[in-house]
Amino acid sequence: MGSKAVEPKLYLSFSLDAAVPANHIVRRLAAAVVDFGFVRSLTKQHYSNTGQPSVDPVVLFKLWLLGYLFNIRSERRLCEEAGLNLAWRWFLGYELDEALPDHSVLTKARRRFGTRVYELFFKRIVQLCEERGLVQGDVLFIDSTLSDANAARDTLRSRALAGPRLPEPAQFVKDLFALNESAPLPEPPRAKGGTGPKPGPLAEQPTLRTWLVSTTDPDAEVATRHNGRSRLVYKTQVVVDGGEANIITAVDVGAAGDSDASSVGRMLDKHQVNLGRAPRELVGDSGYGTETGLRECEFRGILPTLNQKRKGNNTGLFSIDDFTYMVDQTSTCARPAPNWYARRSISRSANRSTGQRASTPARTVL
Repeated sequence: MGSKAVEPKLYLSFSLDAAVPANHIVRRLAAAVVDFGFVRSLTKQHYSNTGQPSVDPVVLFKLWLLGYLFNIRSERRLCEEAGLNLAWRWFLGYELDEALPDHSVLTKARRRFGTRVYELFFKRIVQLCEERGLVQGDVLFIDSTLSDANAARDTLRSRALAGPRLPEPAQFVKDLFALNESAPLPEPPRAKGGTGPKPGPLAEQPTLRTWLVSTTDPDAEVATRHNGRSRLVYKTQVVVDGGEANIITAVDVGAAGDSDASSVGRMLDKHQVNLGRAPRELVGDSGYGTETGLRECEFRGILPTLNQKRKGNNTGLFSIDDFTYMVDQTSTCARPAPNWYARRSISRSANRSTGQRASTPARTVL
């Protein structure tokens, strides 16, 4: 039986390039983006011309890119993994005897750059993918997902007890004009039935999101999992190109309570800014197939292939699509002819075993 003796070597001949497999993801990433030098032009305004030289911003953005690819959000853990992973060292350009940047450098740079620099970095990456023929740009697929906020459930407090927050400027101006306008004139009586004004919109019902707020991240909202456990989240909207490479061309993060359809126009505009041209078709689920989503596509001349929710009752019987309006018949007839259509009543208990529906003609008043 053999025994391995551990003896540290004083001199060592080692090549990082030979240690990284040819099909590793960092090699493919380096081949797709040959030159990351554009990062320096994006961040130049955030650095001084005097003092000690800083860490190359290209290294910082490569680290953040690795964190995204391997789903590592902690900058401390990201730097630790980079020091241990040979492929990461090769991608960053650091040999074995070189110390990697401290995690605090990433934190300070992120706060200094702001979100605008990251958006420009993402835009340039999409353009490089398009130059290499990876982006088709004709058909887009849109979808959303809930992203966990960096806040714990223990930070939830009553919104009323947490103290007032300064409103957004746009909302403050809107409330300012609404509260100081003169009272509108009373509405005239309704033409058909009733003497009072028309009923107004229903008041918004309070929900868990409106009651609770996180003291750590006030913008995060509460969402409930299928198992009933709540968490603090944001909603991330993603637009994916329909080509074989499935390149993400636009990303946006908003409140978890925002509807999917409200982001259609914003996502299409971001895609057009990143690629310089508009798509031909947008594909999405029923969350986007509302009047808002369809109008945003129509306004931009884009074909909407958006699934629409079928309107109807919740009893599993008939929806409005199951009935045909007969133009040649009067709509005020109290007893329609029996050959128009028959309204079928369903007895679930009688047909549960067979799975068939029993139908009986019934009189219907139109």
